[in-house]
Formats: sequence, structure tokens, C-alpha cells
Amino acid sequence: MGPCPPRRPAPRLALILATLALATGCRSAGRAAHRGPPRRIVSTMVAADEILLDLVERPRLVAVTALATDPDWSLASRDARTVRGRVHAVSAEALLAHRPDLVVLAPYVPAEVRVVLRRAGVRVVELAEVRGTADVRENLRRLGAATSRAARAAELTAGLDRALAALDRATRDVARRPEVLAAAGGFVAGPGTQLDDLIRLAGGRNAAARLGIQGHARVDPEVVLRTDPELVLVEAPDLATARRLAAADPVLRRLAAVGAGRVLYLPRAELACASHHLPRAARTLLRQLHPDRAAAAEVRP
Repeated sequence: MGPCPPRRPAPRLALILATLALATGCRSAGRAAHRGPPRRIVSTMVAADEILLDLVERPRLVAVTALATDPDWSLASRDARTVRGRVHAVSAEALLAHRPDLVVLAPYVPAEVRVVLRRAGVRVVELAEVRGTADVRENLRRLGAATSRAARAAELTAGLDRALAALDRATRDVARRPEVLAAAGGFVAGPGTQLDDLIRLAGGRNAAARLGIQGHARVDPEVVLRTDPELVLVEAPDLATARRLAAADPVLRRLAAVGAGRVLYLPRAELACASHHLPRAARTLLRQLHPDRAAAAEVRP
């Protein structure tokens, strides 16, 4: 038998090695950028897009997510159009192509991406998973510190707190809080989610709390039916669409609330909001749950 041919690296390993080589070439520039506030910031999350667009001077933000300019996904889509770069893939190679000195990552991004970025001398800030308004405050703090804009982050946090206080005042003494179920695709949003916070802020109660679950959980259809909520929350741009979607869902259409048209809606960008714009979604729900209280929840600029 002849000598064994050398093994080729696995495709995933080969990509990592190639990216590490690229990182080595970028290292000196990255380290130089560490001497002062970051000037080439790259965002990889819609929530980070929305915060950074209000937090830092525009020339410092060199790339936002590919969804940032889509109003179906982002509550800051108009402002995002003023940023030139787009992040289409959260890989070290794609991110380094923007020549960043700070990259904002989600907690679920693979560890190897962080390793490569840091070896290239790029600062990385990881945002907390948003399960409610406390996590939004924490992410504002982290981004303020990472971008040397702590004072501006404090202003945004104060604005968030004013909006939350107005919602609390508007709903504090409501006679009753309707029970709302947020479910889609077999998943239910229970306590410990931003949707649970939104329902509470809007003067409702989360029907999923009776299921004894935490977070987003897959639930058997029969369990969903047994909750028999007063109202069902659906992702949709308007009420008519929400009712149509709920009536077409094989599980939700069996609920008495859907049959009676007792459906609420939130547009996708509001339903998924994990930034300081979250009170906007709560006000949309409040206008449907307690329309007579909606004006009291508005906050003047």
C-alpha cells in the first residue's frame, strides 16, 4: 500500500481556518480602533438596529441587518435607509468584510464567530435575550457602554420608562383585564416573554399562564383549546386580516373566541419588537383592549 493521502479539512473547519487567516490580516487595524470609541459599528440584530439608530452618530454605524429597511420587520426602517451597509449573513467572514471595530451579536450566535472576530481585534458586545422590558433596559446599558454613548443610552432608557409609566397609569384601575392567548404554529407565548409583558402593559392577562409554562413553548392543540381564552392575539397588519388568519388556522378556528370574532392583532414589527420601541406595540394592543384608555397612554416627545 502507498502512503495515505493527506486528509482534507472538513468544509466547516476549512471555512474557519480561512476566516482566521483573514482575521490575522485585519488584526492590526482592529487593535488600532480599540484606542478610542468605536467608529465602524456593525449590527446583526433588528433590535440592535433600532437602538443604534437612535444611539450613535450615523457615520459610526456602517452596517445594519438586511431586514432593517423592511417596515414589516423593523420599527426604524426609514432611518435605516441612511446606513449604507447590510448584513446578509452572520458569519465572521461576512462581518469582517465591513472592516468593523465593534460588532453587536445575539446570544445564540456560534462561539466560533466571536473567537474569529476577537482574534481580528474587533470588539464584540452580546445583547441579552429579551424576555421583557428589564432586558431592553439592560441592552440599552450594554450598547451605551460599548459605544461610549452612556449618556444617550440613559436618555433612551428614561424615554422608555416614561412610556411604560404612562401605560401603567392608563391601565392601573381598569375594571377587568381580559384574558388573551398568543399562539401560532403550535407555540404559545407564556410568562417570561416580551409578549407576556405586552399583554400585561396593555391591560390584559396572559391565558397561557394557566398552562404552567414559561417562555415560548410547543403545546398540544387540545391543551390550547382547553384554555378557551376571551381573546386571541394574531400577527397581522390589521384586524380584518387577523380574523381571516385566525379563522384559517386549524387549531385557532376551533376556539369560541375566534368563532365570535374576538381577535386582536399586532403587526409583525411590533409583535417581534425587542427594543426601546416596545411600548408602541403595547399601545396598539391597548387601543383594542381598552380604547377609552388609549389617549392616557400617549407620551409627548
